[in-house]
Amino acid sequence: IGIDNGPGLYERIMVLKLMNPSLKILLAVGGWAQGSKGFDSVVESDETMEKFARNSILFLRKWNFDGLDVDWEFPIIKKVEFTKLLEELRIAFDSENKLSNNRLELSIAVSGGQATIDTAYEVDKISQLVDFVNLMAYDFHGSWSSKTGFHSALYPKTGDTTWENTLNADWSVNYWIKKGCPKEKLILGLAFYGRGFKASGQVGSPSGGSSKAGFYTKEAGFLSYFEICQIIKKNNLVENYDSEFAVPSVQYGSEWIGYENQESIITKASYIK
Repeated sequence: IGIDNGPGLYERIMVLKLMNPSLKILLAVGGWAQGSKGFDSVVESDETMEKFARNSILFLRKWNFDGLDVDWEFPIIKKVEFTKLLEELRIAFDSENKLSNNRLELSIAVSGGQATIDTAYEVDKISQLVDFVNLMAYDFHGSWSSKTGFHSALYPKTGDTTWENTLNADWSVNYWIKKGCPKEKLILGLAFYGRGFKASGQVGSPSGGSSKAGFYTKEAGFLSYFEICQIIKKNNLVENYDSEFAVPSVQYGSEWIGYENQESIITKASYIK
């Protein structure tokens, strides 16, 4: 969509390639707000999946994208259909490459939660069909949680033997690898936002609900990083970095917010290496 009859977002994004000719830009389809809407009808038959693959190629080539990222959140109880959809896309992309000699890349955005992983993905099969796997290792805690928790913790609490020791990036990474995803294809997703609760005290305290909505993001319990920085600066607050979970938090009146900062991102970058 153009602004004041100017170039649209796709065209403005492509300008980045002038700065870095090696840059690859993929188009993502789906997302949390989209859910399964649209995907359910796409996987109804082989014909609808083949049509989706053909139309995807035409659209990607029209706007000069380098590939497609499939972000179906989530193909629960439709893992077989999801695998089939990726097979059709892989076949179509590879066949088109023989004509264009410019191979389109294929990736997926996937959950880091065990229940969703087990019900939505044939990990070993889909990992072979895509070029890389974008692991959404965040939103482990949020407004749905009964107590405060870091939504993007890198590690679990030491000695935790409950199911909650799965609610961290390290566990998710290793579980995907264990299920058959090659580590060289796995990309660790980072969250540049925080999750807040009405609570006081340490992590794990009972939650009284979501924190107030941010001025810009306008969603209770959800704050962008710059909104958190503004709150800290305006109120002269002190960040609390949890060395076990490897993420920070801040207490703001009666609200507790867990998020990422420069230190935690650097730690995750070192973990990836």
